[in-house]
Amino acid sequence: MKLNDSSVCVFDMDGTIVDTLAFWRKAPITYLERKGITPDDEDRTFIFTHMMSESLPYLTEKYSIDETPEKAEKMLSREVLEKYRKTERLKDGCLSFLQRLKERNIPACIYTANEREFLDVIIQRFSLERFFDRAFTCTELGYHKGERAGFEHIASLYGRCIEDIVLFEDSLYAIKNARDLGMRSVAVREEHSAHVFPEIERNADIMISSYDELAGLL
Repeated sequence: MKLNDSSVCVFDMDGTIVDTLAFWRKAPITYLERKGITPDDEDRTFIFTHMMSESLPYLTEKYSIDETPEKAEKMLSREVLEKYRKTERLKDGCLSFLQRLKERNIPACIYTANEREFLDVIIQRFSLERFFDRAFTCTELGYHKGERAGFEHIASLYGRCIEDIVLFEDSLYAIKNARDLGMRSVAVREEHSAHVFPEIERNADIMISSYDELAGLL
């Protein structure tokens, strides 16, 4: 696979550009421990395979915690946001790869399921506006990442079609979806997906541990 003048690179954020997924995975565990609860293996599995908005209702009901999941999520999200502000580096080789995309005039944008305040923190902390001319959230576009219309909209903004998109992602769901929609993909290894690495590799065009491995893509 090669990138060319018609390519549009669409990057996920969490787990793909920055190592921030662990913040979300650890937050519900920290929450339980503050309540004097030691999470069991079942809890940890549920937490690591679900979004925080899904795990907190499960945990508060299971342990009869006298606090609404919404209140807990709001508190933990504020704490996670502070960790975003202290994030020290991008994924290995990411910055130099983005610089090479810029030098080749290959457009790149961010498309994340996270919310705008988290996205803006990362963009500002690493001055990513140098490399990404656009940054989208699913909430703002009105589509979830499994919907073709969201990617078609992004492609149209660049005068391209969906088949011109090269998606950079870490999750199996997103990589399989890219294949089904006719997009090419680069899978970025992320620890939380280690149990499905073989399946991710089967569905992605390329799988990497470091962006330095993409020297031959340009």
